[in-house]
Amino acid sequence: MFGLLPWKKNKTEGKVPVAAEEDFFRPLARLREEFDRLLDRFFRQMHGEMQEEWFRWGALDFSETDKEYVVRLDAPGFEPNEFDVQLSGNRLIVRAEKKVERKKESDGRAFEQTSYRSFYRTVTLPNAVDPDRVEAKYHNGVLEIHVGKSPEAKGRKVPVKAA
Repeated sequence: MFGLLPWKKNKTEGKVPVAAEEDFFRPLARLREEFDRLLDRFFRQMHGEMQEEWFRWGALDFSETDKEYVVRLDAPGFEPNEFDVQLSGNRLIVRAEKKVERKKESDGRAFEQTSYRSFYRTVTLPNAVDPDRVEAKYHNGVLEIHVGKSPEAKGRKVPVKAA
């Protein structure tokens, strides 16, 4: 073949060392497989209630009446005493923290796992609020907070007179 190309007459045909494509990507594929195995093992260990609690926390619903603002926050898995609800000016601040401990013994080995679950939400209320009229209730995984409006926030209807 080299005889037909005048500029390659003096060269001999030989093998050129080239790395096979699969050899180049094989270490990356092994790394990905190992990473997948680690994640699978991690999520298999976190099963049941702890897995649900770790990945869920919630939606926030805001509504307003003539007399108050109502904030509903989905927060399953907490107890009422684990919430910290504060009002600072017209900002409503909600914090919660839960410590979950699991202990398991199997085949003479003890397995102990501790996890912390927490969240922090703030809601800026549209108008002035009455700090003496704040009430929070927790039932079936929903935290409901009622914040009363201050008299100046309620507004007043102004009649229009003919000139």
